Amino acid sequence: MARAGTNGKAKPDDLNHEIAALRQDVEALTQALTDMGEEKVQDITRRAQDMGRKVSNGASDMAVHTAEAVQAGASNAQRMARENPGATLGIAAGLGFLIGYMTARR
Repeated sequence: MARAGTNGKAKPDDLNHEIAALRQDVEALTQALTDMGEEKVQDITRRAQDMGRKVSNGASDMAVHTAEAVQAGASNAQRMARENPGATLGIAAGLGFLIGYMTARR
């Protein structure tokens, strides 16, 4: 703050020094806030990238497990069809009749 002289008024040199000090403080605060903002943006970006990687890896793992399950189911269906051809033919005919009944126009 400006200091009062002996006559109760601030000296111009004191005011100039106080204003210069105030400018430096404002510049330092502005730079500190800018740095904090950049750090926050970088932190949020890093977290979003990490989350994206986790989601991607989880989706890839799920796709692999799903493909394995579908392949195992198809192999099991082929094995059952070879072991029980009559039942397979009956199931196929029943499904064909059901689908035809459901899609027939009335």
